[in-house]
Amino acid sequence: MNKLGGVAIFLMGLAAIGGYALAKKSIDDSQQRAQRALALLLMSSAELIPAESSCQGIYGGEVPPKLKDLLAMELASLSRGKNSVTGTCGRGDPMRCTVAISHSFGEAVSSADIKFSVKAGRLDMDSLECILTP
Repeated sequence: MNKLGGVAIFLMGLAAIGGYALAKKSIDDSQQRAQRALALLLMSSAELIPAESSCQGIYGGEVPPKLKDLLAMELASLSRGKNSVTGTCGRGDPMRCTVAISHSFGEAVSSADIKFSVKAGRLDMDSLECILTP
């Protein structure tokens, strides 16, 4: 397993533990929406990113890349500096969700806006869209 794959698995476990801990606490609505959107991405992390998706890229892992490779690359930069992970999901079927990951450490600034639809409780990989900045 490569380093990014290990990071992705670690983050999935952390999200699962964090999700359990957060469920026991009283959290505000924006935190719940962000947690739900990120959880939907993590649950689909083993899926291939469609070739026609704006999320296609080289993330240091397998080719073709999987969603976990993108998430590992974006989340790995959050170790220092000012960081933010926000998210939201609308209502309906298909439900539209957005996760925004941003990082700033001195002159190093990056962000990822990941948008997707959820049909019948599953992420629709064909709807996956990204705006990634270095």
